[in-house]
Amino acid sequence: MAPRMLPGLFQALMDDCRNSLDENARSRLDRGAFRSSTTAQLELDEQLEVIQRVVADVTTYAQEMISRLRFRRNQLSAINRLPTDILLVIFQHARASFARDLPFPYYSRNHDLLAFPRLLLALSSVCRLWRDFITQHCPTLWVRPPMASITLLKLFLGRCKEAPIEIEFDAQKGGTHFSERISLIRSHINHCKDLHISFPRDGGTQEAVGLLRDFSPAPHLETLDLRRKRNTRRPNLVHHLPGLFAGVAPRLREIYLSGICIPLDSPFFRGLTYLKLHCIDYSNHGSIHQLFHILELSPLLKELFLDGIGLSVSVADIHSIPIIVLTHLRRLHLQCVSQSADLRYILRRLSIPPSCYLIIYGETGVPGDDLYELLPPPSVISANILPLMQPIRLLMLRISEDFIVLRGCSHGLQDEAYHITQMSEGIFRRTIPNLGHIFPMASLEGLHLNVDITDDLSDLLLHLADFLHRHPTIKTIDCDNLGVLELLIVTPTRHFCPLLHSLQFRTASWTVPCEAAMIRLVESRTARGDGENSVLRHVTLRGRTDFSGSGLATLRMRVEVEVATS
Repeated sequence: MAPRMLPGLFQALMDDCRNSLDENARSRLDRGAFRSSTTAQLELDEQLEVIQRVVADVTTYAQEMISRLRFRRNQLSAINRLPTDILLVIFQHARASFARDLPFPYYSRNHDLLAFPRLLLALSSVCRLWRDFITQHCPTLWVRPPMASITLLKLFLGRCKEAPIEIEFDAQKGGTHFSERISLIRSHINHCKDLHISFPRDGGTQEAVGLLRDFSPAPHLETLDLRRKRNTRRPNLVHHLPGLFAGVAPRLREIYLSGICIPLDSPFFRGLTYLKLHCIDYSNHGSIHQLFHILELSPLLKELFLDGIGLSVSVADIHSIPIIVLTHLRRLHLQCVSQSADLRYILRRLSIPPSCYLIIYGETGVPGDDLYELLPPPSVISANILPLMQPIRLLMLRISEDFIVLRGCSHGLQDEAYHITQMSEGIFRRTIPNLGHIFPMASLEGLHLNVDITDDLSDLLLHLADFLHRHPTIKTIDCDNLGVLELLIVTPTRHFCPLLHSLQFRTASWTVPCEAAMIRLVESRTARGDGENSVLRHVTLRGRTDFSGSGLATLRMRVEVEVATS
């Protein structure tokens, strides 16, 4: 039932609205030329128009009142009475839930990069308070613009204001309109914190790189990551980028370059904590001096990665370079394009802590070379320049006719001290005899052997016998070769690894010789009874379970036997 005063209020509203009508519209009623019926219609039309305007004005006013009342009511709710700094923490936790679990650019190729922008837009739609706070007062939520969408890129760049932004652009995933995206970034480079760009594989890379040359100084830049995917490990001779950021990036601490050449004398290369150079030709005269000058200017360097770079190196150059002390280095990765000379020269002039993880991949220079070709001479090693004295308790060897892989671990598989790969015909014949001399392993307890040689194993077994003789502390062995099993059988004249208590043997298919050798090995090591620590106690058979029932019964009479198919 309508209130009694409503008709009077409505009539007052109509009178006020009628007075505001256009005089030209009202004059139509005063014209004497119209018939009485026409005049009546005009009067009714005017009343209808007035009523419609009044209803529209009242509706608009009521909606505004409702909106203001709801806003005031929402302000009284608990969530809207939170301090703004608490709200910011909540929204930042929402952003952290989308944190990267893979490095660039692998993250961008395995995740939905628009997931967080969608969440951010959803949060902005909850209420006006949240929308205003997120869009106007939380620029840090908009610092990682999605490069896959031009529209969202512009939106994020506008709302991040002057907050340090993080640019990650994988052109291989969203390579269209590359120049347009770069142009949008250019005006914001002055407050860019991280810049990651993976250039397209096609012939447009040089043009794309050229777009970066005009970038203005980047005073807040901390990470620079420029890479182009290549199909070979040869140095890139094409894509040069001198004069980037007008040479101004005082906060730059991490540099990753792959196939993109920034001159080594650039002012960027100083005060670094991370340096990775991959597939770049720096063979110009004096490049080795420039590289060591960079290391000298970066005493807090934590990771150094040199893979497939060309350097101009001579013996005279090396002797004139002082030893560079990198006490904070945690990871050193050196990989040569062809010969190992560059590796050897670099290692000779570095002093790194024992805790540094050493990764070396290279080819020996000439036939007859081995680890001594990759590492500094013994006189330099004895000066404790390289971390060769740390206790190695687990050694993993993968042996082939033309390469050998050495992995030394201080405790378990997760604590690698070094990972060295050598490429050369018959390299194991020269490397295995030096194991234990170059890398002292007085505390060696575990040995993993993976043999990929199918021809004559006599040389290999001879060298392995010498190695086992020099390391009697070994307690566990994991191998996949029948010859190694036979080497471990105790005889009156041979008893390698007297402390061996656990043996794992891996094979794709069990054969009668394998079964017989395993039984003889277990019998020889459990019949001696020279004390608990010298008795084999556990055997694991991994692979195809073709071991006969009688054979397993014979083993289980003496040791614990585990059969695993994986």
